[in-house]
Amino acid sequence: MVRAGLWVPRKQRAARIPQPRYRRPCTGELIQIDGCDHDWFEGRGPACTALVYVDDATSKLMELLFVKSESTFSYFEATRRYIDKHGKPLALYSDKAGVFFVLTINTPQAETGILSLGEPCMN
Repeated sequence: MVRAGLWVPRKQRAARIPQPRYRRPCTGELIQIDGCDHDWFEGRGPACTALVYVDDATSKLMELLFVKSESTFSYFEATRRYIDKHGKPLALYSDKAGVFFVLTINTPQAETGILSLGEPCMN
């Protein structure tokens, strides 16, 4: 395939330069959300996950919630707290954590009836 020109080895491919993502101009337009597992209380309490909501325009911490684990329901709670304080954001931006994926009907997880965060947000 290489000799035929159908495929170029990775080392010979031109480097991809990622497009810059510019900050949004207005507060509340885009909220970046993420969770981080850590021993936040340095042994004075159980290890937990911090869910953080950061405004893209200002880099201001908008919401912080310590939870037992990063889960769909933890994000539901944090999102509800954010909306109650600041109103609905135009968009949420997250990493590719498993809690943000919609489960398909044919998977064993779908039979449990547990939703992902992305599914209710799309309705």
